[in-house]
Amino acid sequence: MSTFPRAPRFPSLALPLLLLASAAALGEGPLAPGELGVHQAMRDGALTLFPVTLVARSATEVDFILLDEGLASGAVAITEKGGPAEDPEQAPQPQQVQEVEQVEQAQQTIEVQQIAGSGAQVNKLSVRNDSDRPLLLVAGEMIRGARQDRIVAHDTTIPPKTAVDDIDVFCVESGRWASDSGEFRSAKAVSSSEIRATAQLQKSQKEVWDTVSRTNAAVGATSDTGSLSAAYDKPEVKARTLAAQARLEAELARIPGVCGVVVAIGGRIVVADVFTDPDLFRRLQGKLLAGYLLDAVSSPPTDAAPPTEEVTRRYLAAVLAAAWVEDWRGGDLVVERFETTEARGTRSSWMGEEIHINSY
Repeated sequence: MSTFPRAPRFPSLALPLLLLASAAALGEGPLAPGELGVHQAMRDGALTLFPVTLVARSATEVDFILLDEGLASGAVAITEKGGPAEDPEQAPQPQQVQEVEQVEQAQQTIEVQQIAGSGAQVNKLSVRNDSDRPLLLVAGEMIRGARQDRIVAHDTTIPPKTAVDDIDVFCVESGRWASDSGEFRSAKAVSSSEIRATAQLQKSQKEVWDTVSRTNAAVGATSDTGSLSAAYDKPEVKARTLAAQARLEAELARIPGVCGVVVAIGGRIVVADVFTDPDLFRRLQGKLLAGYLLDAVSSPPTDAAPPTEEVTRRYLAAVLAAAWVEDWRGGDLVVERFETTEARGTRSSWMGEEIHINSY
């Protein structure tokens, strides 16, 4: 059990000298189109991946620990806000949360909170980082267990040796509010792009639940608790996606310095993830691919030709040139968002340096 103090919102701590040295090395400006290269497409049925590399920019090297690494080593723990307590008799239902959402929107806030009798909350979790490195949580990362399965609401960092009680999440299991474990475990997946976009940009718990329901229906998955896990766990989906994931990871490994991908289903670009550190993408790519493949299996059949490399380059250029506005700030991380007629999305900067651009 951690003995260091808790804080309601990212405390201002003196970071280890190693991290300060890393921060001092940061400072390149925002990514520009000419700094990224788009490579020949990879295909899997209707799914098309365009690998992206850094071609005219040094990688941003920050020694983050990632969620799965921290959970596996025991250096990171995620629990319900309020800690273990007796569960209420019923799970909060979508209609109940919709009522809370309407009240909060009338007060000009779009964050949904459903406070349970135990002190736990649907849209907040406690995260403890016992490691000597900052923890990076990526928007859409899915965790299972405790009272409900959740996804991370937006990119988030937690300093070393720090416990935080108000990490933003969304529930992706609407019909359960009974603990199956004291702590969460990794689902080894990032949610599909539609669910991620709903959480990041609409910030509505009801809309997230509605999107999960549509995804499960699209793949023919059934769940008594309305869990997104049912889609990933359906045997036919699992068999197809695991095989495709292994093949795509092997193909990506043959391209030096891959830092992200642009993903299309049929003729439409559905999501892009670009990191300024290729090592970060390499360590996250398995989870990201699981989400992209769920996009593919949950989309209607299509014979449309995929976008060309030139169309993909123009898409990335438009994203990078968009007008960005601050969306969320926590400690050393700032999340900005943009929306144009062609795309929308977010970018995250740590200590003033871009680390992740995510668009839909």
